[in-house]
Amino acid sequence: MNEPLIYKRIEDEIKSRIISGAYPPGGQLPPERDLVDEFNTSRLTVAKSLASLTTDGYIVRTRGRGTFVCDPLPSKDSVTTGSNTRFFHFISPVGGSDGDPGIRHGLLEGLCDVMSPFGFHVGVKFYRTVEEEIEHLRRNRDCGGLVVWPARDEAVAKELKELAGSETPFVLVDSYFPEMECDYVISANSVGAELMVDHLYGLGHKNICYLTVQPDRISLSDRLSGVIAAMGRHGIPIAENLGIIPDHHKVNPNAYGAANVTFLRDWLKTMLARPNRPTALFCGNDSIAVTVMEILRGMGVRIPQDLSLAGFDNIDRVAYLPVPLTTVAQDFFEIGRMAGKILLRQDLPREGDLPLQYRIPPRLVVRDSTAPPGGK
Repeated sequence: MNEPLIYKRIEDEIKSRIISGAYPPGGQLPPERDLVDEFNTSRLTVAKSLASLTTDGYIVRTRGRGTFVCDPLPSKDSVTTGSNTRFFHFISPVGGSDGDPGIRHGLLEGLCDVMSPFGFHVGVKFYRTVEEEIEHLRRNRDCGGLVVWPARDEAVAKELKELAGSETPFVLVDSYFPEMECDYVISANSVGAELMVDHLYGLGHKNICYLTVQPDRISLSDRLSGVIAAMGRHGIPIAENLGIIPDHHKVNPNAYGAANVTFLRDWLKTMLARPNRPTALFCGNDSIAVTVMEILRGMGVRIPQDLSLAGFDNIDRVAYLPVPLTTVAQDFFEIGRMAGKILLRQDLPREGDLPLQYRIPPRLVVRDSTAPPGGK
């Protein structure tokens, strides 16, 4: 018998037990592993059956507690017309990361790749402010689950802690709050940073600078940790080669004005005026690298002949710069797929109440902006 018929048969049997009272309203269903043994099938097939019963309102799955029969049970009309549990929402800042829509699209594609075969739909709720994100978190608790790209703000953390106490499952992506135990999927940012430093060192660069915004998110602090680790391995001092932009909301002059362009220009002039001037500059994200490239061109600094330049994120536009940018690409498609698997509990080992937390490896993308010292 093929899988669709197996999962449907299991769904019908469990539904029959619920309607007959064998599994009474408010009662707990057997653990998934017991159902796997009883029906002699895979966890994925059982999960698919339970997901369908959740959609129809017969059961509810509570984080850390198990699966329970709904009380009251749904009426025939509600089952026929469906419910909001058929929908999952991705709560995202406008443009994803650094204003780049390609990142959000990749994550959405990964989510849909996992959700669509089960008949679920994925919608997007955009926010521009912390207040808008909190409003989305409050208004969308009646859906099947949430994937949340969180703003780094205490009010958001507080709202997520309240959400964790509800019946709505959620997964954080891109970043998380260390003080909060929850499911999350992020990039292995420290690994990506080490990949880039190793690449530059392998080209022959012994004097590498790192320029970042304030590391006020896990992703940024992890990148800084990776840079420190890799530069330490290669004997490159970090203190004198580190630049931290004081107000990262003003890095992009087109979006926020030129306040911090002055800081960047002065910092670059200082670095390049040193007797042991750097031969390579690694920027903590691509938006910084784009702005730095514009400034360096205005200063008459050639890339990569005078200075190799690299970024992080692989946002769409960096492949089409005057000098295409070497960068670190995050696998947002896989991040989205893993987030979807967590929400659907697809064959992922969970020990008791411990959260599921994954770091997805990034990859190095080498383009024309990096070369051995002195250029090509």
